[in-house]
Amino acid sequence: MHITLIGMSSIGKSHWAQWLADNRGFKLVDCDGLIEQKLKAEGVHLDEAGTLGLSHWMGQPYEPQYTKSSQLYIELEKAVMRDVANMLQNTPENSDLVIDTTGSVLYIGEKIIEQLRKYSKIVYFEASSTHVEELFTRDLADPKPLIWDDVFEQRPSEKPEDARRRCYPKLLESRAQRYAQMAHVTIPYKQHKKLEANLDILLGQKP
Repeated sequence: MHITLIGMSSIGKSHWAQWLADNRGFKLVDCDGLIEQKLKAEGVHLDEAGTLGLSHWMGQPYEPQYTKSSQLYIELEKAVMRDVANMLQNTPENSDLVIDTTGSVLYIGEKIIEQLRKYSKIVYFEASSTHVEELFTRDLADPKPLIWDDVFEQRPSEKPEDARRRCYPKLLESRAQRYAQMAHVTIPYKQHKKLEANLDILLGQKP
């Protein structure tokens, strides 16, 4: 079967995608890794590999490089997800694939999203408002490239870090409904932390 995992950065998508690859033989498609490859092909130098390098390159919305780098990131993400959607379309359903998307998969456009919905089971790892601080702390400890859209706003005399902390819940809230609309299945936060006991949610009926 084909599974596409969606949700906020640091919610656990990569953990469970890797778990399915290691324990159930799924082929893992790492979308952040594919975006990183495209950036390198564009001549972009990252200070280190992986999502940390991507995060350093993109920066934060109050840093000068952010606008240009985030726009390029989204354009390359769209290209990656078009390729992924085409791969899903041309891969037999009995071949097990898991797609580990980025938190900004919402911005790839309706046409590509509909292709993902048609050719895979989309599973949304929900982020409860009661766990905002935990998720924010995770992101500080292990930064991911994060698209803030128009949610970030720094008040006069407010420190950038304080603005980021204040606006993070707004970002989570602004995305939650869109993730839920995109998904076939929504898994509450408390459940996907202990998903081994509930694998039927992921491996059950296809959409």
